[in-house]
Amino acid sequence: MAEAPATAFFWGEDEFLLRDAALALLRSHGVKAVEVDARQWQGGETSDLSTPSLWGDRRALLVTGCQVLPELGARELQAYVAAPSPEAVCVLTAVTRGKNAPALAKAVQADREHIASQKLDTDAAWMIEANGQVAATGGILFHYNIPYGDIYMAVAEPFRR
Repeated sequence: MAEAPATAFFWGEDEFLLRDAALALLRSHGVKAVEVDARQWQGGETSDLSTPSLWGDRRALLVTGCQVLPELGARELQAYVAAPSPEAVCVLTAVTRGKNAPALAKAVQADREHIASQKLDTDAAWMIEANGQVAATGGILFHYNIPYGDIYMAVAEPFRR
């Protein structure tokens, strides 16, 4: 089984789909996360990720609604994402209506060249990162049969099975 990425950031227009994708990532790797709503951020939430578990299980944190994260929380998460614990998983979600990446995902913009070199969509609404590399990009397309649409994803060659 592939190792879960240390950090992942899901952003898009639908809060339900974002949370569902984040939970699916966590479930696929058998990780149960502590879930924090960004509006309830108090500080110190990432400190648990650096502490080894007494039972040897992998620590995980899911922060939903990062678009309303207080400045203190944004600074704490940016510091954690810059040097994540390899034994923990931190998954973030943010609802955004625009095509531009949220503030916490600005590092993704630096990966545009890498994304393009993997023949992935550089303007995709969603991105999956594994072990510090962009593994897949995708989005949702609505067509004539609204509200139904198609979810699409392109997976980089090294991450295909």
